[in-house]
Parts: sequence; C-alpha cells; structure tokens
Amino acid sequence: MVFAFLIGCPWAGQSGVLPDADYAALARAAIDQVVVPAFREHARAMHRLGPEIERHCEGEEAADFAAVREAFGEAMDAWQRAWPFGLGPVMHGAGRARIEFWPGRRGTSARQMRRALHTRDVALLDAEHLAGKSVAIKDLQALERLLFEVPRDAYTCGYAGAIAHYQSDLANEILHEWTKEGGFRQAALVAGGGSDEYADDAEVARDLMRVLTESLNAVIAQKLESPLGESAAKAKPKRAENWRSERSMRNIVLNIESIRTLVGTPGGFADLVASHGGGELADDLRNGFAQASSNARAVTVPLSEAVSEPDGRAKLLDLLASLRALRAMVTGPLSRATGLLVGFNSQDGD
Repeated sequence: MVFAFLIGCPWAGQSGVLPDADYAALARAAIDQVVVPAFREHARAMHRLGPEIERHCEGEEAADFAAVREAFGEAMDAWQRAWPFGLGPVMHGAGRARIEFWPGRRGTSARQMRRALHTRDVALLDAEHLAGKSVAIKDLQALERLLFEVPRDAYTCGYAGAIAHYQSDLANEILHEWTKEGGFRQAALVAGGGSDEYADDAEVARDLMRVLTESLNAVIAQKLESPLGESAAKAKPKRAENWRSERSMRNIVLNIESIRTLVGTPGGFADLVASHGGGELADDLRNGFAQASSNARAVTVPLSEAVSEPDGRAKLLDLLASLRALRAMVTGPLSRATGLLVGFNSQDGD
C-alpha cells in the first residue's frame, strides 16, 4: 500500500538543523547499538564457514553438505544484516564489492569464474593469494556458484574453502578497523574533536541518513525492480540476488529489518524526531517499516519464482509500494525534520 499520510501531515513541511548534541547521540546509538554489532556478527559467522567446507570436502562422516549449507546461510544472513551499513572500513578499496560483487557488470563474474575453473590456477586455493585477485572470483557470489552450481571435486572444494577463509580474514579486518584504538568508531564519535573522518557530529548524522536512503534505494532498484521487470512475461529471475541458493527473499527481509534498526533503535532516527515534536512522524516510520517487513515475509516462494507467478508477483508489488512510500518519507519529511538533506545516488557498484 502507499501511505496517504505523506500529504497534509503537520511535519511535512518542517525543516531545520538540530542541536549538535542530538546528532552526536544519534551517531552513538546507531554505531554502538546497530552498526558495529552487525559487523561483529558478520566476522563471527564467516569464521565458521571455512572449516565447515573443509570438513565436508575431506569426507568426514558427520560433515555432510547440509552443514555447509547451514554455515553458508548463517554467513550470508550476517552479511545481509551488515550490508546496508555502507560507511567506514567496509567501503575501503573496492568497497562492498570485495565481499559481494553484485549486481556488478553483466556477465563479468560468469566469465571470470569460467576462466578460473578452466585454468584451475592453484593460486586460487590459497586465501592470501586470493587477496590480489579480482573481486569477481573471491566474493560470496563466487562462493555461492561453487557450492550450489559447480560440480564439487578436490579443486572446487579447495577453491571454496580459500574464498571462505579470505572472506573471514576480510570480515575480521573490517571489524578491527571499526573497533581498534583510534579506529573508525572512535573517529565518528569524536567528530570535530581531532577526527580525520568527520568535521562535526552533523556530518556523521548525515552519513547515517545517506546509509538509510541508499540502502532503501538499493533494495528497491536492484533487489526488486531489476528481477521483476516490466511484467511477468518480461521478468528476469536470474537478476535476483543469490537465486542459486534460493535466499533472495530472505536477503530482502534481513535488509529491511536491518535498515529498520537505524530508525527504531533507542536513540535512533524515530526517537530523534519524536524528541523534537515529531511523534507522529516517528510512529509513521515505525509503522511503515513494520508494513514493509510484513509484506516481505508474505512472499513465501523463492523470488526467482515469485516474479513470474501471479500471487507472488502481486505480493512483490505490494512490498515495492511500501518500500517506495518509506523512501519518500525518509528522503522527504525525515530528512527535513532532522536537517539532514542528502541524495541517494552514490552507490558503490556492489
């Protein structure tokens, strides 16, 4: 559904800059309660995957593929919860593409993976050597291909294990850069007081607003509109993220829930506007995210099937409408009420 409250609400025309202390409180709540915990869980979940793949490949009786699938699902769950938070160390170098090169340039990953599997380069069996290779052959999409599409043998098993270990090392590195003494967390929380990252607390808050708007836009444009196409007949199911492991809808559910925490966590965006007379806006934001989450969970078949199936497609269009309404609320009333006016077009190509 589309929210009619976007017209005629008392907060719809509000604009202004809030006290710097309020931006600082927002930043601390978001970073300490939402962002850093997400990257901590990402590092923890990735740590399990490599050893599980190795046990399966070595043929231990208890280490069947179900355990690998579970570990991969746990790692992907953690990444999808961290994925919206495109700021700080995760954006260094090639950005989030280091972890997941998706959607990427059409056909690039497939070509590079075919070449890698044809040449069987032994360098790809070592996590340290992988670090210098293209993101398209060492990311979680490449790992998904190896686990769910490519016939497994000694080489592909070793290659999958190397990717998992590389990704674990990368997740640990990102977490360390956030949490170490003088790291990105500290730089963000002392903005303007010697921080090389941010001039003041408003700049940190503006970055969090950018994260909120860009992640909503990416879910809408990349994860839903692209596979949906113009009609059921023109749907493009293989543009869905992680269609091979049939977890495209789960990713979207987790993304929405994670984005929602920036708004709903104590001291988050909803509490910020409520403390300045925007209680109605805060309630509408919470209700909007609850509706979008409910709509996402209502799609119970794989996204690659739902895009062409009448009932599934109708549910996806309901989800799309609720997300578009949320985006309009965030980029309009919420941005004006907080004085944090940003665009949402600086995607990093992941």
